[in-house]
Amino acid sequence: AQQMRLQSKNIEICHKTTLCRCLSDLFHHALERDNDGVFWVATKIEPTQIKNVNKKLFNDDAIAAVDDDGKILMNRSVSQIFLDNDMPYYVYGGSSMSDNPIHLNDIQPVLEDGPHWKKGDLFLSLRSPSLVMLYRPSTNKILWHRVGPWSHQHDVDILDDHRISIYNNNSAEYTGYRKAFDTVEVMIYDFDNDQITSPWHDALEKLDVRAETAGLSTILPNNELFIEEQNYGRLLHITQDGDVVWEYVNRAKMGRVFRVGWNRLLSREQGDKLAATLAKASCPN
Repeated sequence: AQQMRLQSKNIEICHKTTLCRCLSDLFHHALERDNDGVFWVATKIEPTQIKNVNKKLFNDDAIAAVDDDGKILMNRSVSQIFLDNDMPYYVYGGSSMSDNPIHLNDIQPVLEDGPHWKKGDLFLSLRSPSLVMLYRPSTNKILWHRVGPWSHQHDVDILDDHRISIYNNNSAEYTGYRKAFDTVEVMIYDFDNDQITSPWHDALEKLDVRAETAGLSTILPNNELFIEEQNYGRLLHITQDGDVVWEYVNRAKMGRVFRVGWNRLLSREQGDKLAATLAKASCPN
């Protein structure tokens, strides 16, 4: 996981033209914002309160809700959510006890009511069990969950009122060694008919897009695809037919390729607005 310790003395989160209060907490992976201005971010609870685990080694992944002022509104253990929902096998049920049974890597807030969810619900992506789930914080209930056919997936996106997309890494971990055993897929799950499709499978296979870890995708309004191959520093924009619109490789002048992380594709209007906001911000060195 890409992790960073936010230290109150030297790092501040900037939003709009104000500076958010700094947090001394461990945040990692994606950062998403809902319609109420709340940031949803993956974090960890230290020390863990989960019973029957190694208190020093156990990764107690948690969901955090943070407001514009940096105040943590909620900090809830995903392992405890499973235990509260009578699903202890996702915490303890491996062939051997794991100190990383969850590995939360994406929190996608639901912004509008729909036939399968309500505003305020959250889609969670959990890498270790290859599980995607729909969770309702207001009742602490897991409404839906599914393991596979994705493997070690990242980045869940809500497409409309009945479909989500999943960035399928198609990877596995062997005693600490990670391997992508197939190309990345962007899979679409339809709640209306319980069907899964992979529209860009052939195109991504041809382009040899691989991701042992991390990565994300965005399906654009015109059904074109923006995809990040984080491990190999590559960004791609491809059409529905698989043609490459543009490609970027994060290669330095000396020839080495460096990783990219959690990129967002912005419109020209969004980019200009962001540039203007950053120009007004005054962050300490």
